Amino acid sequence: MASKKVSALTALTSAGTDDLIYIADTSDSGSSYASKKITVGNFLNGYATESYVGTQISNLIDGAPDALNTLNELAAALNDDASIASSLTTLINANETHIDNVATLTGVAKDSTSLGTFTGSTISDNVTVKAAIQALETAVEAAGSATSLAAVVTDASDLQTLTGIADGSSDLGTFSGSTISDTTDIKTALQELETAVEAAEAGAVKVQAVASGTNAVHYVTFVDSNNTSATDESVYTDAGIYYNPSTNQFTANGVNTGVLSLNSVDVTATAAELNILDGVTSTAAELNILDGVTATATELNLLDGVTATTAELNYVDGVTSAIQTQIDGKVATGANVNTLVGATSAGTVPVDGNGDDNYLFLVINKANGALVAIDKTFLEAEG
Repeated sequence: MASKKVSALTALTSAGTDDLIYIADTSDSGSSYASKKITVGNFLNGYATESYVGTQISNLIDGAPDALNTLNELAAALNDDASIASSLTTLINANETHIDNVATLTGVAKDSTSLGTFTGSTISDNVTVKAAIQALETAVEAAGSATSLAAVVTDASDLQTLTGIADGSSDLGTFSGSTISDTTDIKTALQELETAVEAAEAGAVKVQAVASGTNAVHYVTFVDSNNTSATDESVYTDAGIYYNPSTNQFTANGVNTGVLSLNSVDVTATAAELNILDGVTSTAAELNILDGVTATATELNLLDGVTATTAELNYVDGVTSAIQTQIDGKVATGANVNTLVGATSAGTVPVDGNGDDNYLFLVINKANGALVAIDKTFLEAEG
């Protein structure tokens, strides 16, 4: 026990109710003195009292439950692990990775206090997970009215019809081709299509042509360059150039070609020369009359200014040689009246090869005015 110096005692002139020891100090044989005392309070000064200890224990327990308000109970709760701090540190470090993964899973940086910004309008920016879930819950419940749900059911039914498979089907069924496997799901089917398309693109060197006689307009397409190897090209369509296979009509608005060829024969006529036909109303049969004509332009120009009718022109139908030459020949053969008079002097009677005379006499048939040649035998018989 610690001691207390008497010199440290407090001097007093009267005793108190808790005073234990009084020490008198006198210098006049007790006639007067100044006393000092040791009280209950200062006698145990520096030592824990029952009240003090009770208070500290109460503060240490601080309302802990009965099962954990003693050191033994706390030790048992910690599995009597003397290295509990190290063990806890190891466990915390092991779980740090999981915590980092959870942070990554949230889509925000570790130690973030909010979810950051959103592109939509349903969830506000910079809110907590709970606030975001609450916003989603509110939006879902608002959209979950009977009318909205009925519309969703209708849309779902439409989507099911759009897939082309029966309700409740778990695959796409069978396909007639070989690209998509039968009884597969949509993702697998899309993957098989993607693989086939990319393979076709990588080795595409031709385009399949399919015959068509549809009565519709088909536009002409063309590429933007002329490559010597199979490479990607941009394909264009000109709305001014099209063909209808049903009517066999080809239309090209504003065509400007260097040479026009018909049946491998180049047309050399100018636009002005072709425009001469503008307004022609002749039928194909009438134009076909010219088929095979070999006359030159000079020869055809002889008709320029002709006013004869078709009937008048038909008068020469069947003429096989020059009309003027034929007329000149007839005049030379038959001579004229003056030639027929002949010479007035006596002449020798012409004879044929048999010695008979070779005279013929011209007489006129009074019935029709025809000029008839007769021999003298007829004249003699009439005489």
